[in-house]
Amino acid sequence: MSTLGIGVGARLELARAAAEEAGRGTLQWFRNPDLMADMKGDGSPVTRADREAEELIRKRIGEAFPEDGIIGEEFGKTEGNSGFTWVLDPIDGTKAFVRGIPTFSNLVAVVREGRAVVGVANFPALNELVYAGAGGGAWWMTGSGDTRQARLSSQDKLDDSVIEVASPWTFMRDGTWDKYEELARRGAKLRGWNDAYGFALVATGRVDAAVDLGIKVWDIAPFDVIVREAGGWMTDWKGHETLDTDRVVMCNGALRDQLTGLLA
Repeated sequence: MSTLGIGVGARLELARAAAEEAGRGTLQWFRNPDLMADMKGDGSPVTRADREAEELIRKRIGEAFPEDGIIGEEFGKTEGNSGFTWVLDPIDGTKAFVRGIPTFSNLVAVVREGRAVVGVANFPALNELVYAGAGGGAWWMTGSGDTRQARLSSQDKLDDSVIEVASPWTFMRDGTWDKYEELARRGAKLRGWNDAYGFALVATGRVDAAVDLGIKVWDIAPFDVIVREAGGWMTDWKGHETLDTDRVVMCNGALRDQLTGLLA
């Protein structure tokens, strides 16, 4: 039985609706030859679809919860006074999006007191939706209309695990290539789906863990609650549960100490 806290249920409902509406809008631009990408100051691409999706979600939040704060990748921070802050990544995986790869997503989270209480990851081109509200479990909906509870895998051996990782170049650039090598040396099967789709694979038990770095809060905020409600952990590389990090591990409890022990 759901035990969603006060204000969480209504925000989860809006987050789902807004993410799905944004997804329908982004699909109109997906594989559209007229889509153009600009480069931001950090070297990442942004498109008209990114901006329109965030504007839409912000509008829906303002209509329903005008006192809530908002942090969005494209339009920055809007202060609020309700204690709830929305965290938005209108298109996570823009590089994939502009190249016609269907693993991009629309990410919406709601944070209270430093932890996510609502998380939605919508994958419109794949017809998948993964979502959770604190106390209400995590759920995975597919295009067939089938909705099932999202659960992490039960794998307890690091050597036998399939792990979603950032690109090898990211580890090299960060000076942590030794960590990547140690994961591979241990026998873990490293795969680079990257972006939020890899995190969704962890939350639904299709992959055993994720190790990522160089991330922003909007990349991971929904999965703080999704992974927790799916029976797992989202921590930094030292094992601390926090959104204030650029390095993340997502896995079940059995793998947590093994991974953070290797990465710390």
